[in-house]
Amino acid sequence: MARRSPASLMVIRLLLVSNGILVSIVGLLCFAYVERPSAYWLAGAAWVLAGLLFGCVRFTDPYRPHRARRRPRGDSARRSRTRSDRVRR
Repeated sequence: MARRSPASLMVIRLLLVSNGILVSIVGLLCFAYVERPSAYWLAGAAWVLAGLLFGCVRFTDPYRPHRARRRPRGDSARRSRTRSDRVRR
């Protein structure tokens, strides 16, 4: 998958957040003004959709390091290397 530019990721992030806020407000209005049995379902669905939109925001971080550069997870990766460790090697 091609890496997107930081500007396009910021635009996608802005759209996700604004749509999430709007869907949350629609869910609140639906909960307040629609008949009770269906209001719970519609408001719940709107809030789940808003949660999914807000959950996708973390994938649009324009400054996230590339996945190939990540260090392996394990005790050696968590341990900080001190000057004495570098001298011994």
